[in-house]
Amino acid sequence: MNKSFLFAGLALCLMSSCCQEFDVDNLAESQVNSRTLSCLDMLEFETRSDFDHAVLNVEYYVDSIKKNFRFISLYDEYERAWDLSDKYYESEEKYQEFKKMFPGLYFPEYKDDYSFFLPVRNEAVAKLLNNKGYVKIGNKVVDITDIKTPEDLLELRLLAPDDAITYSVDHNTEFENNIPEQADGDRKFWLNTYAGNFVRMEANFRKKSVFGRWRNYKSKTTLVGSLYYASGVVHFPITSSQDKKGPHVYEAFPGGVGAYYPCHGTFTIDYQGLGKFKFKVNKQKPD
Repeated sequence: MNKSFLFAGLALCLMSSCCQEFDVDNLAESQVNSRTLSCLDMLEFETRSDFDHAVLNVEYYVDSIKKNFRFISLYDEYERAWDLSDKYYESEEKYQEFKKMFPGLYFPEYKDDYSFFLPVRNEAVAKLLNNKGYVKIGNKVVDITDIKTPEDLLELRLLAPDDAITYSVDHNTEFENNIPEQADGDRKFWLNTYAGNFVRMEANFRKKSVFGRWRNYKSKTTLVGSLYYASGVVHFPITSSQDKKGPHVYEAFPGGVGAYYPCHGTFTIDYQGLGKFKFKVNKQKPD
């Protein structure tokens, strides 16, 4: 077992009382395969470089850990929160109970949006942090979370910007690049577009909870359209759908297009909660 590659400096540290300590280097392979999994409270890396290497190889790394130990990451907690969220958004009291269940997640409570978020921009990082958001690097417990304020989420466009509601009642308005917040009844939606040397469209949506607050939830979107480059190359899926928790990210990495700008295209996105919206992409230079 190559500890430097597979475990990137992992040590069995900061165990809870139920955990049992093992010497990974001296543990026979047969013991690894046959023993009952022991809990691992926090991952430890010798250097930040080791941690960054694990982030780049996170699926292989986490799979290797979970074959040998019971480790609950911050990302695991996020997924569990999604599984339980419906019944905890039934009242203000249940929501407050929900917050206490997941102290590692971020609840910005920005205006009337009571959605919950991972407190890190990179999901791969969340898979290496413990359920409270910590990791040990060089014998120090480190907080690597980088989403701490509503402004951080606004910068990422994961919260709707202020005063952005411009609902297109007849759905015939053709927006350019981004779709501002569209709200009707108990649903709202907005879309962010990045295009050029890469294409990324982020569909965000919310529904109103029983106690009158907006929350993130699972829904369906379908994107139809094509992106044209100055060289004549056409790129992007003509039709693509997602049916899962938001935001829905539609991505493409165009190759062989020559110049990336200008690029333009016409799209329709169908959000299950509000219907179809039209928008055009018109990018003359990088954002």
